[in-house]
Parts: sequence; structure tokens; C-alpha cells
Amino acid sequence: MLLGLGVLVSCLAAFLVTRTALFLREAVRAEGTVKMVVVTEPLRRHSNRDREITTYQPHVRFVTPSGDEAWITGMAGDPPEYENGEIVSVLYLAESPEDGRIDAFMELWLGAAGAGGVAALLLMFSFAAWRFGL
Repeated sequence: MLLGLGVLVSCLAAFLVTRTALFLREAVRAEGTVKMVVVTEPLRRHSNRDREITTYQPHVRFVTPSGDEAWITGMAGDPPEYENGEIVSVLYLAESPEDGRIDAFMELWLGAAGAGGVAALLLMFSFAAWRFGL
């Protein structure tokens, strides 16, 4: 069971890496400005330490070489990664600038890295279970 799940998550990681690599190969770079950082409603985290979590999501405006204005939304996080007025590098596809991303590791690779890490753990545990008869 763990092996099958590990292979499935490995396929997901490979898909995410490929999708990001293809995006980067075709992407155009632009300079954008964080125009606002949206604060989410606090979420209640239920654990041994009950606390509220607030996330911050940057909204970035940039202009394409043809003069068109485009807006993108970055990943939400806590603490905030960006401040209003901050200049950021943006990557986008010429045919769909509204699908652009902030040029940062977390924005580009977090999904692939997370899936790859989970896949590696699942595959290691399945190997250990097989090897030691668990």
C-alpha cells in the first residue's frame, strides 16, 4: 500500500516539476509592484497550543512590454513575505500574463518539493517495511 501511494505521489511530483520547468522555459520576466497585501480572516488552529493563524497574500501589478497592465496573486503565508510597494520579479507567459507567478522558490517550486519529499518518505517507509518484514 505504501509503495503504491509512494509511486503515485512520485508521479505527482514529476508532473509538477515538468509543469514548472516548461513554464520557466517559456516565461517572460517583468518587474512588478506589490500593490496590496490581503489579510485573511484568522483561522483557529486546533492542537495542543490553540492559536489563531492569519495569512497574508500579495497582489502584484506589472506591465507587459505591449503596455497592458496585469495583476497576479501570490501564495498566502505567515509571516508576510512582501510589503506594499515592494518591487518583485514576475514571470509570466506572453499569452496569459494573468497566470504569472512571483519569481521566488516558494512560488515556483513548493508544490513539487513538497510532493517529492512526501514521495521519498513513503518510498523509504515501504522499503523498510519490505526489508524488515513489518
